[in-house]
Amino acid sequence: MRRALFTEEEIRLATERRLKYLGAAKVNIYQIQFNPPLPRDLDPKNLDRLREVFHKNRCRRLDVDNHVPATVSRQDLADALRQAWLQVT
Repeated sequence: MRRALFTEEEIRLATERRLKYLGAAKVNIYQIQFNPPLPRDLDPKNLDRLREVFHKNRCRRLDVDNHVPATVSRQDLADALRQAWLQVT
Protein backbone atom coordinates (compact mmCIF):
# COMPACT_ATOMS: atom_id res chain seq x y z
CA MET A 1 0.00 0.00 0.00
CA ARG A 2 1.33 3.38 -0.97
CA ARG A 3 1.50 6.08 1.70
CA ALA A 4 0.14 9.57 0.91
CA LEU A 5 2.76 12.31 0.64
CA PHE A 6 0.55 14.84 2.44
CA THR A 7 -2.11 14.53 5.09
CA GLU A 8 -5.61 15.83 4.45
CA GLU A 9 -4.92 18.65 6.92
CA GLU A 10 -1.76 19.70 5.02
CA ILE A 11 -3.66 19.70 1.74
CA ARG A 12 -6.50 21.74 3.27
CA LEU A 13 -4.07 24.30 4.72
CA ALA A 14 -2.15 24.60 1.44
CA THR A 15 -5.40 25.15 -0.46
CA GLU A 16 -6.56 27.79 2.00
CA ARG A 17 -3.18 29.54 1.86
CA ARG A 18 -3.30 29.68 -1.96
CA LEU A 19 -6.77 31.22 -1.82
CA LYS A 20 -6.16 33.77 0.94
CA TYR A 21 -2.46 34.54 1.42
CA LEU A 22 -1.33 37.66 -0.41
CA GLY A 23 2.05 38.27 1.18
CA ALA A 24 3.86 39.91 4.04
CA ALA A 25 4.18 43.52 5.07
CA LYS A 26 6.32 45.56 7.40
CA VAL A 27 4.16 47.84 9.51
CA ASN A 28 4.78 50.27 12.32
CA ILE A 29 3.80 48.60 15.58
CA TYR A 30 1.64 51.61 16.46
CA GLN A 31 -0.54 50.92 13.39
CA ILE A 32 -1.60 47.51 14.67
CA GLN A 33 -5.08 47.30 16.18
CA PHE A 34 -6.37 44.19 17.88
CA ASN A 35 -9.93 42.97 17.56
CA PRO A 36 -11.06 42.52 20.27
CA PRO A 37 -8.79 45.17 21.83
CA LEU A 38 -6.11 44.09 24.26
CA PRO A 39 -6.89 44.68 27.91
CA ARG A 40 -5.39 47.91 29.21
CA ASP A 41 -4.11 46.29 32.41
CA LEU A 42 -0.97 44.78 30.90
CA ASP A 43 1.32 42.97 33.31
CA PRO A 44 4.32 45.26 34.06
CA LYS A 45 6.52 42.22 34.79
CA ASN A 46 5.80 40.81 31.35
CA LEU A 47 6.51 44.17 29.72
CA ASP A 48 9.84 44.37 31.55
CA ARG A 49 10.67 40.82 30.43
CA LEU A 50 9.88 41.67 26.80
CA ARG A 51 11.96 44.86 26.96
CA GLU A 52 14.90 42.82 28.25
CA VAL A 53 14.48 40.24 25.46
CA PHE A 54 14.51 42.98 22.80
CA HIS A 55 17.43 44.71 24.48
CA LYS A 56 19.53 41.52 24.46
CA ASN A 57 18.48 40.11 21.09
CA ARG A 58 17.46 43.24 19.22
CA CYS A 59 14.53 42.94 16.87
CA ARG A 60 15.54 40.41 14.25
CA ARG A 61 12.75 41.35 11.86
CA LEU A 62 13.83 38.91 9.15
CA ASP A 63 13.55 35.97 11.54
CA VAL A 64 10.24 34.22 10.78
CA ASP A 65 9.82 33.46 14.48
CA ASN A 66 9.41 37.21 15.01
CA HIS A 67 6.66 37.63 12.42
CA VAL A 68 3.09 38.17 13.59
CA PRO A 69 0.31 36.56 11.56
CA ALA A 70 -2.53 38.99 10.90
CA THR A 71 -5.80 39.19 9.06
CA VAL A 72 -6.36 42.29 6.96
CA SER A 73 -9.67 42.99 5.25
CA ARG A 74 -9.54 43.33 1.48
CA GLN A 75 -10.76 46.93 1.80
CA ASP A 76 -8.06 47.85 4.33
CA LEU A 77 -5.42 46.20 2.15
CA ALA A 78 -6.65 48.03 -0.95
CA ASP A 79 -6.69 51.36 0.93
CA ALA A 80 -3.16 50.85 2.28
CA LEU A 81 -1.81 49.85 -1.13
CA ARG A 82 -3.49 52.83 -2.78
CA GLN A 83 -1.95 55.19 -0.21
CA ALA A 84 1.47 53.62 -0.87
CA TRP A 85 0.96 53.81 -4.65
CA LEU A 86 1.15 50.01 -4.95
CA GLN A 87 -1.12 47.37 -6.38
CA VAL A 88 -1.67 43.64 -5.96
CA THR A 89 -0.47 41.66 -8.97
